[in-house]
Amino acid sequence: MIFEFILLNLCSILILAININKFLEDMCDYRQSQIPTQGVNELICNQNEAELSDKKDGTWASLLPISPAFSRVDLGNEITTFGRRSDCDVVLSRDSLICAATAYSNIHFKIKREFSIKTGSHALLEDLSTNGTFINGEKLGKGRIQALKNNCEISLSKKDNKAFIFIDLESSDDKFYPSQLRDKYTID
Repeated sequence: MIFEFILLNLCSILILAININKFLEDMCDYRQSQIPTQGVNELICNQNEAELSDKKDGTWASLLPISPAFSRVDLGNEITTFGRRSDCDVVLSRDSLICAATAYSNIHFKIKREFSIKTGSHALLEDLSTNGTFINGEKLGKGRIQALKNNCEISLSKKDNKAFIFIDLESSDDKFYPSQLRDKYTID
């Protein structure tokens, strides 16, 4: 009799926890659906080509925000860490991020710049998270490293939680296109 009573109470608690979790997911989806669509011109943060290519203070790349929950990040260090911990270079705080902050790891990912005599410098993203880091919609996986190309899209924890566009300020991929074309379009 007591065993049945305890079992019934445990089942009730489990059902309540499942319902609370579903409610929180629905609220998060609702809040994210309320974020206004960001136009292409806003994606460039209202900065022109000259501002993006201006390498102040040794900046070699920038992360442009896709969502209003994120801010522009200029990469000037050889290694830049991103996560919830206060000692990360870029802190992903609950105040500035919408709903998904609890899904971010203490150190979610890092971007490092490496040099090679043969191929020059490369930006590498290393996923250090439990919930995942996505590059162009593909999950990288904890402990895995991938080279970032100009205009790569970085998402955190979920494929649709789009955070940044990687801009390599030292990239010469588009230098052979006419300036009229480069000024008007982002070339991938």
